[in-house]
Amino acid sequence: MWDVVGVYSDNDTSASTSRPRPAYGRMLADVEAGHVTAVIAWHPDRLYRRPLDLEHLVTVAERHGVQLSTCKAGEVDLNTPSGRMNGSHLRGRGARRGRATRRAEQSRAGKREAQARGGYTGGTRPFGYRVVPVAERHDGRPLAIIQAEAEAVRHVASVLLTGGSLRAAARQVSERGVRTVKGTVFSGSALRKVLLRPTTAALAVIDGAEVPAQWDPLLNLDTWRAVGAILRDPTRRTTVAYERRWLLSGIAVCGATLPDGTSCGVPLTANTTAGGGPGARRAAYRCRAALAATTGGSAHVVRDAAALDKYVRDVTVARLSRRDAAALLAPPARDLAPLRADRERLLTKRSEDLALRRAGAYDAAEFLAISRDFRERLARVDKDLADAQSGDVLAGLVGVADVAEVWDGKPDAGQPGLSLERRRAVVAALWSVTVLPRERRGRLPAGQRLDLSAVRVESR
Repeated sequence: MWDVVGVYSDNDTSASTSRPRPAYGRMLADVEAGHVTAVIAWHPDRLYRRPLDLEHLVTVAERHGVQLSTCKAGEVDLNTPSGRMNGSHLRGRGARRGRATRRAEQSRAGKREAQARGGYTGGTRPFGYRVVPVAERHDGRPLAIIQAEAEAVRHVASVLLTGGSLRAAARQVSERGVRTVKGTVFSGSALRKVLLRPTTAALAVIDGAEVPAQWDPLLNLDTWRAVGAILRDPTRRTTVAYERRWLLSGIAVCGATLPDGTSCGVPLTANTTAGGGPGARRAAYRCRAALAATTGGSAHVVRDAAALDKYVRDVTVARLSRRDAAALLAPPARDLAPLRADRERLLTKRSEDLALRRAGAYDAAEFLAISRDFRERLARVDKDLADAQSGDVLAGLVGVADVAEVWDGKPDAGQPGLSLERRRAVVAALWSVTVLPRERRGRLPAGQRLDLSAVRVESR
């Protein structure tokens, strides 16, 4: 039977912390003074929090003949040979844990030091690079570019900067036979991760700050920021329930006049409707808004989709084929230096605010408001940089010998034309397309599928 001489509890101190444990210290002092001859704990891990604690505890208990007992792991009586063996086992286990802890800490310190220098910290190789063995790092670069993967990243960036979609880019990359580092087919979300990763721009991030890394970039910094701004744009559609099949779906708008005198302006969508003979169906653009009082709930406009697409295609090709197209359509050059300077000032101010927050100058609510303002201002600057860096959607179309051939390709020769996403981006950049209700009802003349008087294509 044991008499309880004291209860020592450090419930408010986490097992993973290195902070002092007052109650544990008092217990050791009572053991040293001879007031305690046995110690009971729920589990050995409740007695010691660090390997050094265990080694010290076993040494003190062994010196004073103190019996150690736990509810979950039994007794450790250091006055008996078996107990001393168990104590030695515990001490050895503590030493092993100590060595493992030191190795882990050294590894973490090495990674932090490498990261601070912009070095590679290991793990799965980043897409676009291979890891260079240490013995072969003659130029000090831990990563070397894999050209086929780098070209895929640059192609995807070009698609996004010229108005294309991430889904289309993923399909094109997959058709080229390029796979993820795990060997799987690329999805849009997987490509997004690659494009947003700082490694892609040869950057390392330390405490929220970007530092140059020790390898070559897949994308230059301005291009990487521009692509990031596009992908982070909250107005960008990230999920599409269907794939676009028509050139003007969502681009052309309804020009019907509403009762208040304003124009409808609802984007047209394509679906199938009756026409072309008994039981025949054809695709048509339709405005789903309706003027119930005047049209009985019918659509404002319904127009043959193939005919309208062909007309706008012809207008676009004719405009791009003009000799003055390059001069009239060339985007104005923009000086990026002020935008880059604005971004650096914002990041510097952010670092200062973080330091003030740590010093207690801001309370939680104040810092939350400051952080929200920082994110909004940084997003605006990045959007301006993206707009300034966005590739010319007309690249490869202006000044070429045959615009129609570039647009349509040569299917017989296996030469593809522009993707639908690219065509849509070109049309959206050049034109405002409005479809008006037809003034005259009835059939169109033979061979005519579109009433051009009810279609307005205006330059932007």
